[in-house]
Amino acid sequence: MEEEGNKKEEHEHETAPVAIAVTQERDTSNTKRFLPALAFAAVVLIIILCAVLIPNDREPLSPEEEVYVPETVDFQAGVSLITAYDIQSIITSRLATTTIVIDIANALRCSSIRSIALQLPLGTRVASLHTVSYDDDEEVCRTNGKVQRLEEARETFLENASEGLPGAYIEEHDSFTHSLQVAIPPLGKASVELVLEQLLHQRLGKVVFDIPFSPNEKIDSITLDLTVEGINDFVQEGLQLDFGAELKKADVLLPTSYENSTTFDTIAHFVLDLPDAREYIDLPRLVRGSYVPQEFPENGILYTSEGGTWSCFEHYFRPPDLESMAKNIVFVVDTTLRDVKLNHTKEALKSFISTYLTERDSFYIQLYGREGTVHAKIAASATVEEKNEAIEFIDRDWERSREANLHAAFLEGLLRAKSNDQQSDGPPSVNIVVFISNSWANEGEQNRKKIVDDIYNYNFLSDGKPVKIFSLGFEDQADMALLNAIAVTNDGVSVSVGGSSYQKQIENFFESEFGDVLLADANVEYSGGFSIAGETPQTFSLLSDGYEVVVRGLLVEPETLDAEDSVLSLQAKTTAVTSDGNMEWQVSAIPQESSLCFQSYAHARIDQLLRLRDM
Repeated sequence: MEEEGNKKEEHEHETAPVAIAVTQERDTSNTKRFLPALAFAAVVLIIILCAVLIPNDREPLSPEEEVYVPETVDFQAGVSLITAYDIQSIITSRLATTTIVIDIANALRCSSIRSIALQLPLGTRVASLHTVSYDDDEEVCRTNGKVQRLEEARETFLENASEGLPGAYIEEHDSFTHSLQVAIPPLGKASVELVLEQLLHQRLGKVVFDIPFSPNEKIDSITLDLTVEGINDFVQEGLQLDFGAELKKADVLLPTSYENSTTFDTIAHFVLDLPDAREYIDLPRLVRGSYVPQEFPENGILYTSEGGTWSCFEHYFRPPDLESMAKNIVFVVDTTLRDVKLNHTKEALKSFISTYLTERDSFYIQLYGREGTVHAKIAASATVEEKNEAIEFIDRDWERSREANLHAAFLEGLLRAKSNDQQSDGPPSVNIVVFISNSWANEGEQNRKKIVDDIYNYNFLSDGKPVKIFSLGFEDQADMALLNAIAVTNDGVSVSVGGSSYQKQIENFFESEFGDVLLADANVEYSGGFSIAGETPQTFSLLSDGYEVVVRGLLVEPETLDAEDSVLSLQAKTTAVTSDGNMEWQVSAIPQESSLCFQSYAHARIDQLLRLRDM
């Protein structure tokens, strides 16, 4: 499929599609056995689970398309009924674990296939998949999931189904849509258990999470059991859930204050039972929830958890109440944008310029297409007059292009950012390029490695301080592998925009990443007489108000030291540039009993390595 001049087919990934399939075996998993060997397990997870969230190289399913249905003479896709759809979600600090249990009954005397389309939250990892079959309500067979390439997963699935065994596999179609195929034995029942994990972050002063609520089809009943638990912090202003227009009566606002404690306590529990779910016209696919955590101490919080030979640490740091830094921003906008995408991008730009830029700031709007700059608007200072002129510029009918010269556009944006910064005097400021892309590179330099190398070389090897790069790509058209590579090599940030509410996503990205900048060039270092076996990124180019730094890692404790003494010696030092110059914050570790530290670390490392894999 070619749209708006994008030559995506020339750059297709070579990665084969993958899925999680189940095979007939007894469940022998043991969480405790996993934790002490996490250094090795992390490598295994990379090999096994990297495949889980690699997008398939095809377009997202359109509403009229059906999910894959196996073709075989041994069984039919025939008559089955979802008799129960239960969701249990546990939010613990910054990790959301959701278990979906689906009970399905088969009315045929041969094996039957049931296809279920699910919308999962962005960034969700499939942690496990199990099926259980019953005879007279007695469990007779259990199958456990493993990751396979797509064709292998389908063969495993068909083999189980043809033998009258329960089976299932889940396959990703795009960042949001997954299809779950379930094989049900003749005249039997099958229960599918899908476990999902979502790593959470504090943005704009809130921790936001999404819970898969209803499949893309009508079902008889739905039960949701939600628990929010506190390990590292507690709810300050309450838990909010949004079930959409039809279930407004189920909206919840819990009490606003809780006892401040460092113990593991349940702070919110909510159950929603919809026995008449089929009567609702438009149930939400995802339920969005949020809570406001308590503020961190000025120096942050450093927790450690022991797991035998290994220890795990989580370091949380949120910028203190400092004066915001002046910004010099170059917005580089793709002119292949059309219709809704273009209109939503324009509205988001106008909103950000009106709300978050002051007279201390300067900004530049650079439009690119066949050339790196096809039109531009510069504002030496974000005065009311200059901002009004910029909004008039945005409201014009831009010259549209079918070509995209990403190479020239990036480099010219960096040239402008560095040039403007060299002309500015006064307290420390931040240099930012915001790149908005809807295209693959189909004009000028198109070699990914050359593009990435040239951007890095100019940004870090030329005169002037490096520019902070924030890239936003529309997931159905942008070359996210290229944008991710540029972000990783330049200590930047890249994010994909999908679905339909583009404006809100873009506005949230702008606001949370560089709306009210408090710190620049933040770096975290650890000391304490032990070795760090692995850790998530320790450097952060910018930190805005309402945003938090989270670093997770594994510790190897020397055999000559007592374990408790070794853990307690862990210290973190955070340094950063502020409007007042360089500052430093130090914090010592506090032991905390929680195996979720290891889960959160593994999830974060997998996400990090998946991005590197796709570069």
